[in-house]
Amino acid sequence: DSGVVMPFPSIPRSIALVLMAACALPAIAQERYFVLSMGNATYLGNAQSEADNALASAGQTGIASSITNRSTGYKALLGFKLNPQMAVEGGFVDFGSYHYAATASGGSLGADYRGYGLTASALRLAPVNSELSVFGKAGLTYSVMLGGGGISSREEKLGVAYGVGGLYHLTDKLGLRLEWERVYSDVTLFSVGLQARF
Repeated sequence: DSGVVMPFPSIPRSIALVLMAACALPAIAQERYFVLSMGNATYLGNAQSEADNALASAGQTGIASSITNRSTGYKALLGFKLNPQMAVEGGFVDFGSYHYAATASGGSLGADYRGYGLTASALRLAPVNSELSVFGKAGLTYSVMLGGGGISSREEKLGVAYGVGGLYHLTDKLGLRLEWERVYSDVTLFSVGLQARF
């Protein structure tokens, strides 16, 4: 088993500060809500080339490889609407799983990659009418991408996240949310879900 294992650092200070600041939000928020959504996640990273390089470094030759770049991702968020034009939200996001397959001089090899992270964003809201609103968002995601199987790896990043979306109000407290976002540097997520006030 040849592998590249990344060290595990502590949670970045910037994420810790965001979480501490979030504790004060309920006192100033006009409303609270949660979001549950899932959709199509697309991996844009370089795991394939990194795995190929790891095999080459281990002495393998004649490497031919492929990697799936689409999966199902989901997220669970807690949000606070501060005023009609601004909200903040954060929570857990799953980037999905991706399979790497290769043949080389030593035979066939496969590896599975899975990603997840913590995210926090500020939203700029723009009501279209009483039932529909659109928004843009920007924030930070602390992400972990794990590789297992023939090649072990762990990659952690703190990066900028951003996206756009819309919310259609089904009732006074429940809405249908459609969203595209780059949840971290190597993954985009197009998702559909529900947003509920409480």
